[in-house]
Amino acid sequence: MIERIGVATSIESTVCSSAVSGGTDRGGPMGCPEVSAKAWAIFDANAHVLLWGRQEVESQEIASLTKIMTAYTAIKVMARLDVNMMTAKIEVSSDAAGLPGTSANLQEGDALSVWDMLHAMLLPSGNDAAYAIAEYFGLLLTSLGLPPLVRSTRFVDIFVAEMNSNAKLLKMENTRYNNPHGLQDPLNQSCAADLARLAAVCMGMPLFAEIVKKHKYSCLVKDENDKYRQCNWYNTNKLLVKGFNGVKTGITPSAGPCLASSYRADGLNLIIVVLGCKTPDHRWHEVVRLKNFAVQALSPAKCSPRCKPRPSPTHTTRHKQKAAVSESPTTRRPIGLQADSELGFRVRAHRAANSIILPPLPNKCRAVPRRSEGKPPAKSLTLKMRERDLH
Repeated sequence: MIERIGVATSIESTVCSSAVSGGTDRGGPMGCPEVSAKAWAIFDANAHVLLWGRQEVESQEIASLTKIMTAYTAIKVMARLDVNMMTAKIEVSSDAAGLPGTSANLQEGDALSVWDMLHAMLLPSGNDAAYAIAEYFGLLLTSLGLPPLVRSTRFVDIFVAEMNSNAKLLKMENTRYNNPHGLQDPLNQSCAADLARLAAVCMGMPLFAEIVKKHKYSCLVKDENDKYRQCNWYNTNKLLVKGFNGVKTGITPSAGPCLASSYRADGLNLIIVVLGCKTPDHRWHEVVRLKNFAVQALSPAKCSPRCKPRPSPTHTTRHKQKAAVSESPTTRRPIGLQADSELGFRVRAHRAANSIILPPLPNKCRAVPRRSEGKPPAKSLTLKMRERDLH
């Protein structure tokens, strides 16, 4: 039976794991679209609740979605050690420059600020940038100070250990990192639910969110000969032009095409993760379909249409008006009528979390007649009406 997952969580310290113990095949309610992804998850980033998913806790390779945790760990270390990301420089080692796969086209000896390097990793999905970041911050974790230019690969292991430590703190129970870039590695695994939870936390970090929403980033890179060249990096996330605001793409032969995406509009804040799609293009279409499904499923009932103009209410028509509004599907709490000198009465539905304001009644629906010059307001009529209608 198709059912909805409801796992209450909170950011970072109290983020909890999925209620599903492993490898289930779950979907959303009726109408949930079929997708080619081996696993997917839809996560409410406002409430930190896992909403729907399929094989959402099944561990598998995640390709460059690994870089989400790489960025998260680097930002946390920067904050802990008070590193100035604009002035601190990372030099690209030969190990970083020689990595295969997606690249930011960095060369051995290039020196970039931490700020620039984060863009080089998150926009074009540079494996070279991810490795250079791991080297740099791995040494920072050991020295607790601004280190010399990093050349040793052993600091990468220290950084990866910190990534796994952060995964435990975030209760990512089906996640194990073995490298900072996501190149093919059977020991580098996570699941859709864990990645959605991590992406929600990261999108709550202004620095991270500012980077991943960019379509393009340009900077000057200083090479080993002290010469500068301009680098232009373009975001691999094609959904940025379709109303999404992040997060990260990934693809390897073993992981398949993957995508973690963030959608925020009309009060909704969704994270959608798909892993192992049929083709790279399937990622874009399937995330959009899952988003449309979630938006439709989560959107509240629309307000009833405006009432037609009618004469000033008498005792009988006022009670009919009150009864009609009270039966509206959008009205879930007691209704109050509030006087307005120009528009008569406004009908308001008050809710604790989300106040819904229904359209004002037309001008002809005034319950209190306009005051004539030299005459006092009809206080008795107003008070009686308020007392009757508010109770």
